Amino acid sequence: MNLIKVRTFFVLLLIIFLMTPQTVVSQTNNDITAGIQLFETKKYPEAKKFFEAYTKNNQSNPIAASYLGRISFHEGNYEKAIDWFEKAVDLDEKNSDYHLWLGRAYGIKAQKAGLLKKFSAAKNVKKEFEKAVELNPDNIDARMGLLQFYLMAPGIIGGSKDKAREQAGEIKKRNVHQGHLAFGFIHSMDEKYDLAEKEFQAAMIANPADYQAYYQLGYLYARQKEFDKASELFENLLKSYPDQVAAYFHLGRIALMSGKNLDKGEEYLKKYLQTEASYERPSFAFAHLLLGHIYNMQERKDLAKVEYEKALELEPDFKAAEKALDGLEN
Repeated sequence: MNLIKVRTFFVLLLIIFLMTPQTVVSQTNNDITAGIQLFETKKYPEAKKFFEAYTKNNQSNPIAASYLGRISFHEGNYEKAIDWFEKAVDLDEKNSDYHLWLGRAYGIKAQKAGLLKKFSAAKNVKKEFEKAVELNPDNIDARMGLLQFYLMAPGIIGGSKDKAREQAGEIKKRNVHQGHLAFGFIHSMDEKYDLAEKEFQAAMIANPADYQAYYQLGYLYARQKEFDKASELFENLLKSYPDQVAAYFHLGRIALMSGKNLDKGEEYLKKYLQTEASYERPSFAFAHLLLGHIYNMQERKDLAKVEYEKALELEPDFKAAEKALDGLEN
Protein backbone atom coordinates (compact mmCIF):
# COMPACT_ATOMS: atom_id res chain seq x y z
CA MET A 1 0.00 0.00 0.00
CA ASN A 2 1.30 3.48 -0.89
CA LEU A 3 1.05 5.39 2.39
CA ILE A 4 2.00 8.69 0.72
CA LYS A 5 -0.98 8.30 -1.59
CA VAL A 6 -3.25 7.61 1.38
CA ARG A 7 -2.08 10.68 3.28
CA THR A 8 -2.32 12.84 0.13
CA PHE A 9 -5.90 11.69 -0.36
CA PHE A 10 -6.96 12.93 3.06
CA VAL A 11 -5.21 16.30 2.63
CA LEU A 12 -6.85 16.83 -0.75
CA LEU A 13 -10.19 15.70 0.62
CA LEU A 14 -10.00 18.37 3.31
CA ILE A 15 -9.20 21.09 0.76
CA ILE A 16 -12.07 20.04 -1.46
CA PHE A 17 -14.56 19.98 1.43
CA LEU A 18 -13.56 23.51 2.37
CA MET A 19 -14.06 24.73 -1.16
CA THR A 20 -17.39 22.99 -1.80
CA PRO A 21 -20.51 25.20 -1.88
CA GLN A 22 -22.43 24.88 1.35
CA THR A 23 -25.93 23.46 1.09
CA VAL A 24 -28.67 25.37 2.89
CA VAL A 25 -30.78 23.12 5.09
CA SER A 26 -34.52 23.19 4.43
CA GLN A 27 -36.24 25.94 6.41
CA THR A 28 -39.58 24.42 7.31
CA ASN A 29 -40.28 25.42 10.91
CA ASN A 30 -41.45 29.01 11.16
CA ASP A 31 -40.73 29.21 14.89
CA ILE A 32 -36.98 28.73 14.33
CA THR A 33 -36.73 31.21 11.46
CA ALA A 34 -35.03 33.75 13.73
CA GLY A 35 -32.23 31.29 14.50
CA ILE A 36 -31.82 30.41 10.84
CA GLN A 37 -31.57 34.09 9.92
CA LEU A 38 -28.88 34.60 12.57
CA PHE A 39 -26.91 31.71 11.06
CA GLU A 40 -27.34 32.87 7.47
CA THR A 41 -26.10 36.36 8.39
CA LYS A 42 -23.07 34.70 10.03
CA LYS A 43 -23.98 35.75 13.55
CA TYR A 44 -22.79 32.38 14.77
CA PRO A 45 -22.53 33.01 18.55
CA GLU A 46 -26.07 34.40 18.61
CA ALA A 47 -27.34 31.54 16.44
CA LYS A 48 -25.67 29.02 18.74
CA LYS A 49 -27.37 30.48 21.82
CA PHE A 50 -30.71 30.48 20.02
CA PHE A 51 -30.52 26.85 18.88
CA GLU A 52 -29.16 25.59 22.20
CA ALA A 53 -32.10 27.20 23.99
CA TYR A 54 -34.50 25.95 21.34
CA THR A 55 -33.37 22.32 21.57
CA LYS A 56 -33.97 22.23 25.32
CA ASN A 57 -37.71 22.33 24.62
CA ASN A 58 -37.62 20.79 21.14
CA GLN A 59 -35.25 17.85 21.40
CA SER A 60 -36.86 16.03 18.48
CA ASN A 61 -36.32 18.84 15.94
CA PRO A 62 -33.76 17.73 13.32
CA ILE A 63 -33.41 21.21 11.78
CA ALA A 64 -32.14 22.68 15.05
CA ALA A 65 -29.72 19.76 15.47
CA SER A 66 -28.41 20.24 11.94
CA TYR A 67 -27.76 23.94 12.50
CA LEU A 68 -25.94 23.23 15.76
CA GLY A 69 -23.86 20.78 13.74
CA ARG A 70 -23.03 23.44 11.20
CA ILE A 71 -22.12 25.92 13.93
CA SER A 72 -19.81 23.33 15.53
CA PHE A 73 -18.32 22.75 12.07
CA HIS A 74 -17.71 26.50 11.75
CA GLU A 75 -16.03 26.53 15.17
CA GLY A 76 -13.73 23.68 14.14
CA ASN A 77 -15.24 21.31 16.71
CA TYR A 78 -15.75 18.43 14.30
CA GLU A 79 -16.43 15.78 16.92
CA LYS A 80 -19.30 17.88 18.25
CA ALA A 81 -20.47 18.52 14.69
CA ILE A 82 -20.60 14.76 14.11
CA ASP A 83 -22.68 14.32 17.26
CA TRP A 84 -25.22 16.90 16.10
CA PHE A 85 -25.38 15.65 12.51
CA GLU A 86 -25.80 12.07 13.73
CA LYS A 87 -28.69 13.28 15.87
CA ALA A 88 -30.23 15.09 12.89
CA VAL A 89 -29.94 11.90 10.82
CA ASP A 90 -31.47 9.83 13.62
CA LEU A 91 -34.42 12.24 13.78
CA ASP A 92 -34.89 12.44 10.01
CA GLU A 93 -32.98 9.70 8.24
CA LYS A 94 -34.52 10.57 4.88
CA ASN A 95 -33.04 14.07 4.64
CA SER A 96 -30.29 14.04 2.03
CA ASP A 97 -28.59 17.20 3.30
CA TYR A 98 -28.16 15.82 6.81
CA HIS A 99 -26.29 12.82 5.39
CA LEU A 100 -24.19 15.16 3.24
CA TRP A 101 -23.13 17.25 6.22
CA LEU A 102 -22.42 14.17 8.30
CA GLY A 103 -20.20 12.89 5.51
CA ARG A 104 -18.32 16.17 5.43
CA ALA A 105 -17.75 16.09 9.17
CA TYR A 106 -16.52 12.50 8.96
CA GLY A 107 -14.17 13.68 6.20
CA ILE A 108 -12.51 16.23 8.45
CA LYS A 109 -12.27 13.61 11.20
CA ALA A 110 -10.60 11.26 8.73
CA GLN A 111 -8.04 13.87 7.78
CA LYS A 112 -7.12 14.49 11.42
CA ALA A 113 -7.16 10.85 12.57
CA GLY A 114 -4.27 8.44 12.82
CA LEU A 115 -3.64 6.26 9.78
CA LEU A 116 -5.61 3.22 10.95
CA LYS A 117 -8.60 5.30 12.06
CA LYS A 118 -8.56 7.14 8.73
CA PHE A 119 -9.81 4.05 6.94
CA SER A 120 -12.80 3.60 9.24
CA ALA A 121 -13.70 7.30 9.04
CA ALA A 122 -13.28 7.28 5.25
CA LYS A 123 -15.75 4.42 4.93
CA ASN A 124 -18.24 6.54 6.84
CA VAL A 125 -17.64 9.43 4.44
CA LYS A 126 -18.43 7.19 1.48
CA LYS A 127 -21.49 5.70 3.19
CA GLU A 128 -23.02 9.09 4.01
CA PHE A 129 -22.38 10.61 0.59
CA GLU A 130 -23.85 7.57 -1.11
CA LYS A 131 -26.92 7.76 1.14
CA ALA A 132 -27.33 11.47 0.40
CA VAL A 133 -27.31 10.75 -3.34
CA GLU A 134 -29.70 7.80 -2.93
CA LEU A 135 -32.20 9.98 -1.06
CA ASN A 136 -31.93 12.89 -3.49
CA PRO A 137 -30.35 12.13 -6.88
CA ASP A 138 -30.44 15.86 -7.66
CA ASN A 139 -28.25 16.78 -4.67
CA ILE A 140 -25.31 18.14 -6.66
CA ASP A 141 -23.15 18.82 -3.59
CA ALA A 142 -23.55 15.20 -2.49
CA ARG A 143 -22.70 13.89 -5.94
CA MET A 144 -19.67 16.19 -6.09
CA GLY A 145 -18.48 14.98 -2.70
CA LEU A 146 -18.93 11.38 -3.77
CA LEU A 147 -17.10 12.02 -7.06
CA GLN A 148 -14.16 13.55 -5.21
CA PHE A 149 -14.08 10.63 -2.81
CA TYR A 150 -14.08 8.08 -5.64
CA LEU A 151 -11.46 10.08 -7.50
CA MET A 152 -8.95 10.57 -4.70
CA ALA A 153 -9.45 7.62 -2.36
CA PRO A 154 -7.15 4.61 -2.68
CA GLY A 155 -8.94 1.57 -4.08
CA ILE A 156 -8.64 -0.24 -0.74
CA ILE A 157 -11.18 2.17 0.80
CA GLY A 158 -13.48 2.48 -2.19
CA GLY A 159 -11.76 4.74 -4.68
CA SER A 160 -12.75 4.22 -8.31
CA LYS A 161 -12.08 6.45 -11.32
CA ASP A 162 -14.86 4.73 -13.25
CA LYS A 163 -17.35 5.59 -10.53
CA ALA A 164 -15.99 9.15 -10.42
CA ARG A 165 -16.63 9.54 -14.15
CA GLU A 166 -20.11 8.13 -13.70
CA GLN A 167 -20.86 10.77 -11.09
CA ALA A 168 -19.44 13.51 -13.33
CA GLY A 169 -21.84 12.48 -16.08
CA GLU A 170 -24.79 12.55 -13.70
CA ILE A 171 -23.74 15.98 -12.41
CA LYS A 172 -23.46 17.43 -15.89
CA LYS A 173 -26.95 16.20 -16.76
CA ARG A 174 -28.28 18.28 -13.89
CA ASN A 175 -25.96 21.30 -13.84
CA VAL A 176 -23.66 22.21 -16.73
CA HIS A 177 -21.44 24.49 -14.63
CA GLN A 178 -20.87 21.86 -11.94
CA GLY A 179 -20.38 19.27 -14.68
CA HIS A 180 -17.47 21.25 -16.08
CA LEU A 181 -15.96 21.41 -12.59
CA ALA A 182 -16.45 17.68 -12.12
CA PHE A 183 -14.69 16.74 -15.34
CA GLY A 184 -12.01 19.33 -14.58
CA PHE A 185 -11.27 17.54 -11.29
CA ILE A 186 -11.02 14.22 -13.08
CA HIS A 187 -8.71 15.49 -15.83
CA SER A 188 -6.54 17.25 -13.25
CA MET A 189 -6.07 14.07 -11.23
CA ASP A 190 -5.31 12.19 -14.47
CA GLU A 191 -2.66 14.88 -15.22
CA LYS A 192 -4.49 15.80 -18.43
CA TYR A 193 -3.85 19.44 -17.70
CA ASP A 194 -4.95 20.90 -21.04
CA LEU A 195 -8.33 19.23 -20.74
CA ALA A 196 -8.67 20.25 -17.10
CA GLU A 197 -7.88 23.88 -17.97
CA LYS A 198 -10.58 23.91 -20.66
CA GLU A 199 -13.16 22.48 -18.26
CA PHE A 200 -12.39 25.00 -15.50
CA GLN A 201 -12.47 27.88 -18.01
CA ALA A 202 -15.82 26.62 -19.30
CA ALA A 203 -17.10 26.50 -15.71
CA MET A 204 -16.04 30.13 -15.19
CA ILE A 205 -17.98 31.14 -18.30
CA ALA A 206 -21.03 29.08 -17.35
CA ASN A 207 -21.28 30.71 -13.92
CA PRO A 208 -18.85 33.56 -13.20
CA ALA A 209 -20.36 34.10 -9.74
CA ASP A 210 -19.24 30.65 -8.51
CA TYR A 211 -15.61 31.12 -7.56
CA GLN A 212 -14.72 27.43 -7.31
CA ALA A 213 -13.53 27.38 -10.91
CA TYR A 214 -11.13 30.27 -10.31
CA TYR A 215 -9.55 28.51 -7.37
CA GLN A 216 -9.34 25.17 -9.12
CA LEU A 217 -7.74 26.74 -12.19
CA GLY A 218 -5.28 28.56 -9.95
CA TYR A 219 -4.38 25.27 -8.24
CA LEU A 220 -3.91 23.72 -11.66
CA TYR A 221 -1.50 26.42 -12.81
CA ALA A 222 0.47 26.23 -9.55
CA ARG A 223 0.65 22.45 -9.84
CA GLN A 224 2.26 22.88 -13.26
CA LYS A 225 4.60 25.55 -11.83
CA GLU A 226 2.97 28.21 -14.01
CA PHE A 227 3.21 30.59 -11.10
CA ASP A 228 2.81 33.83 -13.06
CA LYS A 229 -0.48 32.62 -14.55
CA ALA A 230 -1.71 31.47 -11.16
CA SER A 231 -0.82 34.80 -9.52
CA GLU A 232 -2.47 36.78 -12.30
CA LEU A 233 -5.64 34.72 -11.95
CA PHE A 234 -5.94 35.31 -8.20
CA GLU A 235 -5.04 39.00 -8.49
CA ASN A 236 -7.77 39.46 -11.12
CA LEU A 237 -10.20 37.57 -8.91
CA LEU A 238 -9.53 40.02 -6.07
CA LYS A 239 -9.96 43.01 -8.39
CA SER A 240 -13.34 41.76 -9.59
CA TYR A 241 -14.51 40.24 -6.30
CA PRO A 242 -12.74 41.88 -3.31
CA ASP A 243 -14.65 39.66 -0.89
CA GLN A 244 -12.77 36.59 -2.15
CA VAL A 245 -10.12 36.99 0.53
CA ALA A 246 -8.97 33.37 0.23
CA ALA A 247 -7.10 34.60 -2.84
CA TYR A 248 -4.68 36.39 -0.50
CA PHE A 249 -3.79 33.06 1.06
CA HIS A 250 -3.20 31.44 -2.32
CA LEU A 251 -1.10 34.35 -3.58
CA GLY A 252 1.09 33.98 -0.50
CA ARG A 253 1.35 30.25 -1.08
CA ILE A 254 2.32 30.77 -4.74
CA ALA A 255 5.08 33.16 -3.70
CA LEU A 256 6.43 30.50 -1.35
CA MET A 257 6.15 27.72 -3.95
CA SER A 258 7.92 29.77 -6.60
CA GLY A 259 10.51 31.30 -4.28
CA LYS A 260 9.82 34.64 -5.98
CA ASN A 261 8.32 37.87 -4.66
CA LEU A 262 8.58 36.67 -1.08
CA ASP A 263 7.99 40.19 0.24
CA LYS A 264 4.66 40.28 -1.62
CA GLY A 265 3.88 36.79 -0.36
CA GLU A 266 4.44 38.01 3.20
CA GLU A 267 2.13 40.95 2.56
CA TYR A 268 -0.62 38.76 1.12
CA LEU A 269 -0.54 36.31 4.03
CA LYS A 270 -0.66 39.15 6.55
CA LYS A 271 -3.70 40.56 4.74
CA TYR A 272 -5.33 37.15 4.87
CA LEU A 273 -4.69 36.89 8.61
CA GLN A 274 -6.45 40.24 9.08
CA THR A 275 -9.70 38.88 7.64
CA GLU A 276 -12.43 37.07 9.56
CA ALA A 277 -11.71 33.39 10.09
CA SER A 278 -14.04 30.96 8.33
CA TYR A 279 -14.16 27.18 8.03
CA GLU A 280 -14.94 27.70 4.34
CA ARG A 281 -11.41 29.00 3.76
CA PRO A 282 -7.87 27.78 4.60
CA SER A 283 -7.18 27.89 8.31
CA PHE A 284 -5.23 30.68 9.97
CA ALA A 285 -2.90 28.01 11.36
CA PHE A 286 -2.02 27.07 7.78
CA ALA A 287 -1.45 30.73 6.91
CA HIS A 288 0.89 31.19 9.89
CA LEU A 289 2.79 28.08 8.78
CA LEU A 290 3.30 29.47 5.27
CA LEU A 291 4.33 32.85 6.63
CA GLY A 292 6.85 31.08 8.84
CA HIS A 293 8.22 29.27 5.79
CA ILE A 294 8.65 32.58 3.97
CA TYR A 295 10.55 34.03 6.92
CA ASN A 296 12.66 30.89 7.06
CA MET A 297 13.56 31.23 3.37
CA GLN A 298 14.55 34.84 4.07
CA GLU A 299 16.77 33.68 6.95
CA ARG A 300 14.55 35.53 9.43
CA LYS A 301 14.56 32.65 11.87
CA ASP A 302 13.18 34.52 14.88
CA LEU A 303 10.10 35.62 12.94
CA ALA A 304 9.68 32.12 11.51
CA LYS A 305 9.69 30.67 15.01
CA VAL A 306 6.95 33.08 16.09
CA GLU A 307 4.74 32.06 13.16
CA TYR A 308 5.22 28.33 13.73
CA GLU A 309 4.34 28.81 17.40
CA LYS A 310 1.21 30.77 16.45
CA ALA A 311 0.17 27.94 14.14
CA LEU A 312 0.53 25.46 17.00
CA GLU A 313 -1.40 27.71 19.36
CA LEU A 314 -4.32 27.56 16.97
CA GLU A 315 -3.93 23.85 16.18
CA PRO A 316 -1.86 22.04 18.82
CA ASP A 317 -1.75 18.81 16.77
CA PHE A 318 -0.57 20.54 13.57
CA LYS A 319 2.23 18.13 12.60
CA ALA A 320 3.64 20.28 9.80
CA ALA A 321 4.11 23.19 12.21
CA GLU A 322 5.70 20.90 14.81
CA LYS A 323 8.13 19.61 12.21
CA ALA A 324 8.98 23.12 10.99
CA LEU A 325 9.62 24.35 14.54
CA ASP A 326 11.80 21.33 15.30
CA GLY A 327 13.77 22.04 12.12
CA LEU A 328 14.53 25.56 13.31
CA GLU A 329 15.67 24.42 16.74
CA ASN A 330 17.88 21.54 15.56
